[in-house]
Amino acid sequence: MTKSIIIMGATNGIGLVTALELATAGHSVLWHGRSAEKLGWAAASLPGRPQTHRADLSDFADIARLAKAVRADHGEIDVLINTAGVLKATETRTKAGFDLRFVVNTLAPYCRSSRRMGGS
Repeated sequence: MTKSIIIMGATNGIGLVTALELATAGHSVLWHGRSAEKLGWAAASLPGRPQTHRADLSDFADIARLAKAVRADHGEIDVLINTAGVLKATETRTKAGFDLRFVVNTLAPYCRSSRRMGGS
């Protein structure tokens, strides 16, 4: 059965490999990345035109915009795979003053899946 799957952090590492494997298996894969350049490169590695979504997961407004765009384009997602995360960073605080790792690794996955972010 074909699934609609969004992979957060699909531009390198395990996220990229997972996205490639699932797309090759015939699933509808939505690719997320922070960098438009990396998203373009990752999407070009597949035939066709995979759908990409760029968002900075340390920015709550970007997270809300991402959630709203995905809901508008797809209605329902069968699977959310979160491989996006931050271990090392030169800047450890977000623009809002929060710890970068806490926002990206802990709050962003909750906010993306919450009905309160980006509409109903």
